[in-house]
Amino acid sequence: MMEYGIFSGKPANYIQSTLHTPSSSGSSVNHGSTIADSDIQSNYHIYSLNWSPNQITFLLDGVAYYTYNPSVKNASTWPFDKEQYLLLNIAMGGVAGAVPANFLETAMQIDYVRVYQNTAPDTESPTLFTAKTGNISNNSIELLLNATDNLGTLNYKISYNGIENNITGASGVDKSVIINNLAPNTTYNFVVSASDSAGNSAANSPLSISAKTTNSTSTDCAGTSAVASQGSFSIGYNYQFQTIGNDVKFTFKLLDTDKSGVVAYLFRENPFQETPMNALGNNTFTQTVSNQTLYSTISYAVKFAFAGGLSVTKYYQYVVGSNCVLGTSELFYKGAKIYPNPVKNVLHIDLESAENDITLADQSGKVILNKKAGRSFTVDLASYPAGLYYLTVKNLNKTETLKVIKE
Repeated sequence: MMEYGIFSGKPANYIQSTLHTPSSSGSSVNHGSTIADSDIQSNYHIYSLNWSPNQITFLLDGVAYYTYNPSVKNASTWPFDKEQYLLLNIAMGGVAGAVPANFLETAMQIDYVRVYQNTAPDTESPTLFTAKTGNISNNSIELLLNATDNLGTLNYKISYNGIENNITGASGVDKSVIINNLAPNTTYNFVVSASDSAGNSAANSPLSISAKTTNSTSTDCAGTSAVASQGSFSIGYNYQFQTIGNDVKFTFKLLDTDKSGVVAYLFRENPFQETPMNALGNNTFTQTVSNQTLYSTISYAVKFAFAGGLSVTKYYQYVVGSNCVLGTSELFYKGAKIYPNPVKNVLHIDLESAENDITLADQSGKVILNKKAGRSFTVDLASYPAGLYYLTVKNLNKTETLKVIKE
């Protein structure tokens, strides 16, 4: 509620208020500060907080300077639906610095401690309750919720597929809620209810809304996801893997807009190794891993660390040399054509260059074909087992690797 005298380098009469929750404890990021207008050590001041069902606001001499109101309230972010207690103490040492050797005693003088409770009943229900969709991707759906209430704060409950989210929003303002980790090209049905802090429900609550995610354009080489192996993402991240010679370049961008002070680390799964990534700006980071074996499978993730926590992407398996072109019946790439793909027997290959070095390898990296070829040739795959193969075409202009699917 009030901390004073423990912050080195701060101005005189500086105070801070801090919320410690399971989501951010110890050196918590949930804090705010202000400076008293008269000397704290020689004058009384009123340190207070307003504790409501939806937010906690700290005040100095009746003037608010910090409000804690997490958008998602659960046991991790909002333990303040439980009974709390008052503690008045003088702390010494630690972050406040060493205790002087000649220290004997000190005092904290308190005039009064008072607790007030608002018992006036609220019987007015929220009005103008609406729920609609916003941006939709292959793995997320944005819901825009709005209602008006005399108390100024709305409680929204969103239910879908047996999952329930409880969100708060301001009266008369669209509340954006992004539902992540959804399946591509899938219809989801949401039931949304609205109530105020006193438990009064909107007359038209609940509302039902349906939305369908888009088809996924993500591949093993590039895409967008919000899947996390540690922590969570409010929006998600972009990822890209690129083979350059025998090196693999990793590029990740954090899309979350509620994170600050972001840094990133590349995680190798086995054997585990953590490597700082280079910042490109706009929460985009890159790192290149050298001397990889063509057609081998590597597994990496990225840890985003930020003020108050961290989130780690899932581990991505990437085949070195792959450009992740998806199979189609006739696959074109920069002037070349292979068909059919998927293939049962004979694969036809038409190239733009008259002189090419051709390599075909299976998923383990074993080379099964290595030859020189002209603009057109065929490869008989009838005797090879079904699975994924990698065709590498090298000429004076470029080197390309693409997927071939054997049925």
